[in-house]
Parts: sequence; C-alpha cells; structure tokens
Amino acid sequence: MSERILILYGTVTGNSEYCAEKAAKQARALGFDVRLESMLDAHPEVLTEHKTALLVVSTYGDGEPPDGTEDFFEAVVTNQRLSLPALRFSVLALGDTSYDQFCKCGKDYDAALEAVGGTRLHPLVECDTDYDEPCDAWIAGVFKALAEPRQALAARREETLDESGPHARTDTPSALAHLPIPFQPDSQPWMLRLSAAAGWPTAFPPAPSIFNRPRATCAWPVRTAAPPTWACASSGCGCSRWCGTCMSC
Repeated sequence: MSERILILYGTVTGNSEYCAEKAAKQARALGFDVRLESMLDAHPEVLTEHKTALLVVSTYGDGEPPDGTEDFFEAVVTNQRLSLPALRFSVLALGDTSYDQFCKCGKDYDAALEAVGGTRLHPLVECDTDYDEPCDAWIAGVFKALAEPRQALAARREETLDESGPHARTDTPSALAHLPIPFQPDSQPWMLRLSAAAGWPTAFPPAPSIFNRPRATCAWPVRTAAPPTWACASSGCGCSRWCGTCMSC
C-alpha cells in the first residue's frame, strides 16, 4: 500500500489552492496516495489520521487566517488541542511583503504543529506575491525529504537480505565462505573452500567412504541449489546441484 499524504490549503483568492494542487500532482506522480482538502471544509482531527501533512496557507489583513478557516486555525494554532507526536509536516506560507505581518498565518501553523509534537519534514518556506519559484522549490524539498526514509528502508532491507535473517542470501562468496556442510551423523563436518580466482567453491576434501553410501533424503532442501559452475560432488556428472547431506545430485 502506498503512503498517504494529507495536503491542506487555506485560501481566498485561490493562490494557495493552486500551490497545493501542484504539490498533490507531484505526490501522485511519485506514487503517493493523496488526500487534498481545504481548511474551510476539513475537520482539525484529520491531522491525527495521517503521518504526513503538507499545509499551504495564505495570510490576510493583520496576520489573519483566510476567511472561513478560523475554526480550523483556532483548534490547531490558538488552542493547540491536538496531540500529533506521529506527524511529519511542512508548511508553505503565502503572503505579501507590503504588510507588516508577512506570512504570519503560515508561521503560526508551523510553530503550532511543532509545539503539539509534530516533526518538521522540511523547513517553512515563505512566498511573496511572486510565489511560483519558491513554491516549486518547497515541493522539490518536501519530496526529497520524503524519499530519504524510503531509500534508507530499501538499503536496510537489502543489507538484511545480504547478511542475516531467515531470508539471508546464500548465493555470494561472503555468505558461503564459512558455511558448514552437515553429512551423515558419523562423518566429520566439512567446510566449503573458495577458489581465489573465481570466488566460488571448486574443490572439496576427499571422503571416499561417503560416496559408497546409499542415496539419502536431503536434509537441506533450502541450500541444494548451487551456481551452474559447480559440478556434482559424487559422480562428476556435471549437474548444478550439490547436496551436503547425501553427497548426490
């Protein structure tokens, strides 16, 4: 299931909505599930239902929130009645430098979300009336930050597959270098030997008495597949299966 992102906007003239829609378009293109809502219609508790929230909000008058979004602002900023310890957020603030309270509403949301436990995913970006360029930079920064946990998780999974765990890879020289091969109960344990040139097991200690035993049921069904460069250890038939228990292909 793809990660879901909440994008909220507060606007009067439509500029914040335009920027929010650009962010939503980019999120969908990257495979995220997007919930895009206006603060005019959204309930404040929607923030508790998501792990990632992007807010795009304008400032009007003397640092006031957009008309119709006062209830949302009161719940999140004024009263700070939500607890959001699991939320990652970022705010894009739109304003006009000709006003004293430039981008105050966006700054208030940014500070309030941190105060109630949220983690800032990407720093607040303030936009003047020419907002296209800073908006695009904010969107790029947000999704770069969102990509980093995904990449780190993918790297950790690959590392786990390579080195340990129930699904560890066993097809590399490092994984096979010290792999003990169990034989019949009364035989001595062997170790695979690696060829310095090829990096794969190419020779095995002789044990003629084992070759004369009847075929046994393989006790290692998971580790019988070998690279095609291996030859049959018992009869030299050239097949690519080598069983450490029965010494047969």
